[in-house]
Amino acid sequence: MRTSSRLSMLLPILLLSGCEAIKDKLQGLLGLADLSLVGVTPADGFADPGSVDHGVFFVALGAEDEKGNLVAPLVDLLEVRDESGEPLVVENSEEREGSNRGSMFVLVDESSSLMETDPEEHRKTAVALLAKQLGRCATGWRMTLQGFYGSSENLNEVVPWTDDLSEIEAGADMLSADGATDLYDAVGMSIGMVADDVSSSFNGNDVGAALVVISDGADTASFEWGPTSMLDEAGSAGIPVHTVGLGPASDQAPNASDDLVALLRDLSDVSGGVYGAASEASDLPRVAEAIAKAHCGGYSVLVVRHDDPPESGSLVDGEVGVVDTNVSAPFTFVAP
Repeated sequence: MRTSSRLSMLLPILLLSGCEAIKDKLQGLLGLADLSLVGVTPADGFADPGSVDHGVFFVALGAEDEKGNLVAPLVDLLEVRDESGEPLVVENSEEREGSNRGSMFVLVDESSSLMETDPEEHRKTAVALLAKQLGRCATGWRMTLQGFYGSSENLNEVVPWTDDLSEIEAGADMLSADGATDLYDAVGMSIGMVADDVSSSFNGNDVGAALVVISDGADTASFEWGPTSMLDEAGSAGIPVHTVGLGPASDQAPNASDDLVALLRDLSDVSGGVYGAASEASDLPRVAEAIAKAHCGGYSVLVVRHDDPPESGSLVDGEVGVVDTNVSAPFTFVAP
């Protein structure tokens, strides 16, 4: 890896300025070893020439320095390029802080369709890796692992709330695939359970919180909640919902469902979470690990505009890199 010459010139100035917070950030970024893509989402009007959001998409990513510290990369020191290597404009950005402790609810689809979309059970590896990485990079997170399978009134509590994340690693192997899909009911119930654990376990202190949803299909069995009420709950609860879609729920799948992809994107968007698409089931562990790292060290969300966006249904490729280095993270999405 080549150290950025521009960063090297900036650092002495900031050292003299006394800007300790910025100095510390830059010192970490000078030795960035990796960027991890949490998710990428196009705006609804990405492919619509008449929309104010024409060409706009959002990229969420975390970073790791050469010492293994996880950080939210400073946006001014990143560059975004399209598939031909041409630079794209970053119009805005937001840094989301990580936390050393908090409550994370992992909610996994257990419908029978998973036997087709994930026959090798990569979702189990993904959940185990999520717990392992979260336990490795932080010391105070609590987790629960639960599945939804069409019961509507109840979730399958695979592992109850615990601060021993190795229990989540071990419990991931108990996930099944033999039910229906009550996505609305499951998400609606789970959001409140995250808030309850934050309140009871951390006395309402300012800690991290998240709901991670892994699913491959549209709702077929909900009774209490609908898409509107689920989105309203997610938008008002203050709990980020990270959705991970595979099969028809992934925009990159050959049999992708536009409506389902849009629903999962909306669920993450209204809650302040991130939508991550697994191009295939084997990509699930990478997405899960990126989510864990982001909740430890934080992550940055870039608002990017493509000057000449591809038409609806087209595959959009590109990469985010650290200026003047070979550190980068590729991204892919399908124009809505």
